[in-house]
Amino acid sequence: GVYTRRFNTSHGRCGHVFQGRYKAIIVQKETYLKELARYIVLNPVRARMLDRPQDWPWSSYAATTGDAACPNWLRRDWLLSAFGSTEAAAVAHYRRFVAEGIGQPGPWGQLKQQVFLGSDA
Repeated sequence: GVYTRRFNTSHGRCGHVFQGRYKAIIVQKETYLKELARYIVLNPVRARMLDRPQDWPWSSYAATTGDAACPNWLRRDWLLSAFGSTEAAAVAHYRRFVAEGIGQPGPWGQLKQQVFLGSDA
């Protein structure tokens, strides 16, 4: 459409502006919070845009691990609390967990009926 042509012209791009339909998935937090957090920060690594998640400037990874300033709007405590009881332990565990996911498949193989990521219970 007109929007796509104008957007692509002004940004030096071609093709679709949005590469697929939006899809919402219900996620069981206790089971998949860590996996999804890792999946998200490893997306640019998986796409071979860079080697380390902390190098992607639009990711929360560096701020979550303390490698960059944490913006006021970012609430990292809810994620880090899943990795340890102290900030230092949680950050260390989070770093290790993310690093272990490099080269591993994402959680989508466990998706149920294309809309739910969690247990049957």
